[in-house]
Amino acid sequence: MSFRRFLVVVLLGLSCLALLGVLSSPASASWAAKVKAAKVRSNVHRLQVAVQIYAVDNGDLYPRFTTNRAFRALLAPYIDNRWPRNPYTHRSMRQKRSRGNFSYATYGNLTRFRLIGWGPSGRRIIVVP
Repeated sequence: MSFRRFLVVVLLGLSCLALLGVLSSPASASWAAKVKAAKVRSNVHRLQVAVQIYAVDNGDLYPRFTTNRAFRALLAPYIDNRWPRNPYTHRSMRQKRSRGNFSYATYGNLTRFRLIGWGPSGRRIIVVP
């Protein structure tokens, strides 16, 4: 192998290592966490709009939660495209107090609701309304 070719291989190797170092840095991990949190917020807003449109079509009463499957079936006509995905597991969001999922409850004889999006470490990252 010529010296020139050897030098190119070494420089490419160092470039790859530098790129891997940047991608695995705490700054990129922080950026990835922010992106996932933003996706949870966006998904919760989609659910909020679906719940509110459901109420408009059903005498201003919000849907009652029974099971994940039944809740999803009630709101499916009001969700654009497909059901929101959990950015941490890449599965459908569920009513579950764990990262990337949501909690939903109705109050006042189905006239009020609360929707919470969960982030890492069991932290609330969005509460609607």
